[in-house]
Amino acid sequence: MFRHNNDYPYSCSLCGKGFNFQSDLTIHNPVHTGEHPYVCNVCEKSFAQKFALNKQQCVHAGERPYNSDVCSQSFHNNCTLNAHQVIHTEECPFVCDACNRSFRFRKHLNTQISLHCVKCL
Repeated sequence: MFRHNNDYPYSCSLCGKGFNFQSDLTIHNPVHTGEHPYVCNVCEKSFAQKFALNKQQCVHAGERPYNSDVCSQSFHNNCTLNAHQVIHTEECPFVCDACNRSFRFRKHLNTQISLHCVKCL
């Protein structure tokens, strides 16, 4: 059952983060222990979760399974694809509170915010 409030049946005893499933809590636990049992056999980077190791192995294998629907570019992971897709739209979701300018990327907003801070000095 998915919940839309903060009432989760499983919660982390260290940070209080809630989970719908015991398995998700188990996956979360290495965040606090620092344990990284999954090691890449190519570059020797270690990971707390197996899915992160699997993503790393895709990088080494040259796999780019996430494809843009608009252009021919492909990506190693879904997050990078989603960040890329913004360039195909007119959407500028990041807005500066100081001057009301909007930006496609958070990093550009952060640069703008830092400029405002420099002017304040």
